[in-house]
Amino acid sequence: MHISVFALFFVLAVVSAEITHEQIEAFKKIHEKCQSDPETKIDDAIYDKIKRGEKVTDPRLGKHTLCMNVGSGVQSQNGDINLDKLKQIVERASSNKERVDEIISKCGTRTSTNAEEAAVGLAECLMKFRSGSLHGEHHGHH
Repeated sequence: MHISVFALFFVLAVVSAEITHEQIEAFKKIHEKCQSDPETKIDDAIYDKIKRGEKVTDPRLGKHTLCMNVGSGVQSQNGDINLDKLKQIVERASSNKERVDEIISKCGTRTSTNAEEAAVGLAECLMKFRSGSLHGEHHGHH
């Protein structure tokens, strides 16, 4: 599985000057909860690989990604995507309605019947938009 655990967070943090302290704290709490469970805990070295854009194949990454997505409200435990919550998060990252609609259109469809694979698919899709697609909105590099 190739994924970034922080896909949703990166969509906010990388492209948005609007990320709040509360959002960061909420993300940290979700992350700590997922890290406290041996089934969903992943090693810090994996985070380093993710930050560098390297492929990660740890089998717990799908479990961790699903845990993070469920914690943020973007997915249910069975892997279904909560389109309203996804849109709300993406709208915080982009004021461009056409971009938001494009992201929801491309990333809002479940890609697998397996919940963990669906979480990975959602995160990978969102990461595609991280590297430039939203940057056309007069945001400099942060």
